[in-house]
This record gives sequence, C-alpha cells and structure tokens, in this order.
Amino acid sequence: LSLQHLFWNLRMGFLLHPAIPLSPAQVPCIADIGTGTAIWPLELSQHVPPKTEITGYDVSSSQFPAKEQLPSNVHLKALNAMSGALPISAVHAFDIVHVRALVLAVKRGDLDILVARLGTMLSTPPYTFLVSFHPPSSCLCYCETRTGVDGLPTRDLADTYAEPGGYLQWDEVDVEAYRARSSRPAVSKTASDQFTQYFLKYMRSLNLSLDWVSHLPDHLTCHGFELVDRKKFNDADAVTCKLETDDHLMVLEDQLPDIATFLAREHGRASADVKQELERLFRSVVRETERGVSLHMDWYCYVARKV
Repeated sequence: LSLQHLFWNLRMGFLLHPAIPLSPAQVPCIADIGTGTAIWPLELSQHVPPKTEITGYDVSSSQFPAKEQLPSNVHLKALNAMSGALPISAVHAFDIVHVRALVLAVKRGDLDILVARLGTMLSTPPYTFLVSFHPPSSCLCYCETRTGVDGLPTRDLADTYAEPGGYLQWDEVDVEAYRARSSRPAVSKTASDQFTQYFLKYMRSLNLSLDWVSHLPDHLTCHGFELVDRKKFNDADAVTCKLETDDHLMVLEDQLPDIATFLAREHGRASADVKQELERLFRSVVRETERGVSLHMDWYCYVARKV
C-alpha cells in the first residue's frame, strides 16, 4: 500500500486535487475511505491548516498505526463503507471525501450503495459542502436527514440536492485495462499476457464490478453532479514505469495461490499441479520484465461537484 501511495503521488503530482479550494481560513473536516495504513491522511496532515480534522476509515483496523503515532488531528476508525449503519459521528460530518483504489472491493450491485453512503457522510449547507460520487436517485427513498448541533434532524436529504455542493476526489484504477507492454518488438510478452488474463478471469469470478471506472463521468452527470476534472494516466513514464510493474508483480505473486485454486476447479485438475505451472509462468513473467516488459493499468482521478 505504501508503494502504491508513492506511485499515485509521482503520477498525479498532488495529494488533494488543486481544483478543490482550500484556503488557510478554512477548517475543513476530511474523510479518507479505504485508508489502509493511513498513509494518505498522515501525509495530507502536513499540508493542510493545522486545525483540519482528518478521519481515515477502513473495513479493518489491522494496518492502522498505533494511536500514539498519529498527529492530534488524524483519527482512524474501522468502518465498512458498503454495509451496516453509519455512526452518527460520520453522518453529514465531512467537507471533503477522498476515495482511492476500491475497485477490487466493489461487488456487482454495490456501487450505488457505496455512492449513496458516501453522500450521507458529506456536510450540507451552511457548511462548506465538498462532494461524494453520484448518489443514485434511489437513495432519496432512504429519507436520510442531516442533524443540527443538538443532534436533531434539520433537513431532509432530498432538499439538499438543489443546493450547491462541494467536491469529491476519487482516485481509481481501471483493472479492465490491465495489459503488458514490450519496450521493443524483439522482447516477448507472451507469459505476461497470459498471466494477466488469468488474473482478470479470476477477479471476474469473484462477482466484482470492474467495468465502471472509465464510465464514472456518465454516472455523475446522470445523478445530478457536475464533473470538475477528469485525469487519466495511461502507461507510466520513465520515473514510474518500473515502480508500477514491481507493484503489479507483487500483487500477482500474492494472488497466485488463489488463481491456481480457481483455475484447477474450473478445469477439474489438482490444485498443486496448477500452482506449480503458475509458479513457472510467473517466473517467466519476471524474466520478461527484466528484459523490458512492463505491466500497466489506466489510473484515473475524478473530481466532481454536487449541483
């Protein structure tokens, strides 16, 4: 995760998109969804006004740093962004919501649920109201309310849609665009092509929704959001090419046993035999990368404004 964070920083050149206004006079509350090791909120805390409150959420706290190692304005909490009741402390509590690399956590049918829940975490006027993704029209039927300072409901969520909102930054990878690229025609990428296809086939078998990343602007427009910026990062440059490839190799090696089990079950073969074949194939992938093959996905950064 730390390697991926470094890669994101090198590719994008920012932590918080410059289109999101943040003046020294503001004291925003910021949420980071899927915070992992909390490296994004920890680094961001060094670049925002000192009173900025940053809360990192993740489904598991196992990778969180010790509380004693955190700055006073960074808080980490376990939260399943897909299901379960949101704690009242998270409802309409944040001015900025940041999301990164959740594509392999989104099952088919869950994207709208996630988007709606992110929307309920965002503050509403009179606060500075910085955005979430496209809340589907169905989320209006939840009749969610925002709370006032005394904890009592003050406004139906549907009423807030007509008022100007703020910003969401969502950094995501398009797994469907996974590919191997050879630096020159004489360098074979056969093993890399085959292994990446096995990886994609396995991921699709998990009922993951992988095809939405490049189409997010359509969802945003459809559900009443204005796209502020859309950045697409294609094949990595000279600085990040090996960094991205090394990251993909680590992921492929980590997933190898599960891919082998899936392929063995699909073809009615012994898992041990398939695992040995995949291990040989993986070694061939590594050799190809040493000769000039690189592994890539498309990386996106979206900023949207609720209107």
